Amino acid sequence: MDFQLISNLFNKHIRDKTDLSSGAQELDQFLKENLHVSFLDKIDLNRLDNEFKQRVKTILSTKRISDKIQSLYFGLVTLAGHDSNPETSIYLTGSKTSPEDDPDWAGDVDYQGGEYIYPTDFAIIDPSLSDDMDDKGLVEVIIFNGLLILLIINSLDLIKELTFHKTGLFSKSRKSLWLGSGFDSGDCYLIGSLNK
Repeated sequence: MDFQLISNLFNKHIRDKTDLSSGAQELDQFLKENLHVSFLDKIDLNRLDNEFKQRVKTILSTKRISDKIQSLYFGLVTLAGHDSNPETSIYLTGSKTSPEDDPDWAGDVDYQGGEYIYPTDFAIIDPSLSDDMDDKGLVEVIIFNGLLILLIINSLDLIKELTFHKTGLFSKSRKSLWLGSGFDSGDCYLIGSLNK
């Protein structure tokens, strides 16, 4: 499969700020048409959205970021979980550099959220992706990175509130904050910049 088709779909979601439900349906339809796989009937999008927002809120409220952090990266990694079964999880890091300054900004770790996010619905999807599945890596990218992009897009107001408008340890000097996502060993997708 031409990976550009996947990038085009992700970039369409980013550009159009697609809502979680519509975007997940598009991801599922893309998988059915191209790789004969489906995931949407296995998960609860409301639970996924609520868990993601709650965990991001907890992380950003507990481990606050300074205004020196110019970019946040939502990374995906698959770790060995219970009984050595794979568990795809999300982590949050920040960089003092931005995509404008440094092409490797996502790898510059100047802030660590400190906790992994293990969405219940990712744990439901993981076991259904067997090791002998054709194009398993592509399927994982489409599902997990596709859903993460949509979760971030649908959490922009929350992320902005937690990084721009808080009092106390937060300075009011933040002008912008870049956001991106991706698998550790894959492409980084630039979601865009939140601005004051």
